[in-house]
Amino acid sequence: MLPNDLLTIGEVARQTGRSASAIRYYEQIGLLPEPERLGGQRRYETGTVRRLAMIDTAQRAGLALDEIKDLFDAAPGDDATAIAALRELARRKLPELAA
Repeated sequence: MLPNDLLTIGEVARQTGRSASAIRYYEQIGLLPEPERLGGQRRYETGTVRRLAMIDTAQRAGLALDEIKDLFDAAPGDDATAIAALRELARRKLPELAA
């Protein structure tokens, strides 16, 4: 990816409505991958904006950050353990969402 295709943390914050500190926190807890650095500054791929939108949607649906991380960690094609963890999360959350 060319440097011009990468976004600064300020650009990501403006596009998503998240604060720079929230973005750094999401990196720290593993919700966002660690970004490239150019001249010491974080530079994010454009997909980061989409991932932050997914986090926002999941939070509005009532999921906690650790639950969202579990969802991201269980990628398609993952092993049976990951699939079982997703099913358990869905089983726990569906009654809350229905209420």
